[in-house]
Amino acid sequence: MDPNLRKQINVWIFQLRGGDKKAEQKLYERYYKRIQLYVYKNVWAPEIKDLENLVANIWLKLKDWFMQHYIEKSEQTVVYNQVRSLCRSVGQKDKHEPTYGREPLKTHFSDKEEKKDDEPLLPIHFEIFEKIFISKSGHVNVVEKEVTFKARFYYLLSKCLSFLNDRQRNVINWFFYHGYNFVEIGRIIGTSNVTAGNECRKALENLRRCFNRHNIHSVEDLI
Repeated sequence: MDPNLRKQINVWIFQLRGGDKKAEQKLYERYYKRIQLYVYKNVWAPEIKDLENLVANIWLKLKDWFMQHYIEKSEQTVVYNQVRSLCRSVGQKDKHEPTYGREPLKTHFSDKEEKKDDEPLLPIHFEIFEKIFISKSGHVNVVEKEVTFKARFYYLLSKCLSFLNDRQRNVINWFFYHGYNFVEIGRIIGTSNVTAGNECRKALENLRRCFNRHNIHSVEDLI
């Protein structure tokens, strides 16, 4: 790897740790498409339900890696190792899990079966998957579709947010909705920008695991 290029990348990594959005964008532009190429060529790709979601997750993992390390030898090896590890774990999991759409269609649940279900579906969920997207005239009911999408999304989001602690909820709120960088967030919570970034990563991982337990891997899975 060209030493000057490696030096420039490490400068961006240093700036990233300070919450520099421009440096983050530079790293994103350099690595996102490369991650995408490696993921789509990986041997586990046919088993993975949502490749684009995995690409985004690997980018977050790589960004987290940058918070602790610099590129010392080959950037290619660093990226490839992240892709290889996550593709294998996600591919193995997705291969043995049913798609989300099958579960809500079990409208034939008996009372006995419902009692065994730890999280029985709400009545609105049955409506969503049975008929809610089609109006009586046979056309797609867009307004009703939006309402039910919001109902399902808010239900799952509220449920998954309950698994986060107060600090994690605050950090993702400040970062994603108020646009604060990790340096600013670190000052608010009385810690370093690295710790603030780690709290954000942990919060996102907890949310992702919760959504995955409901087999939600993309917005499409909610509708």
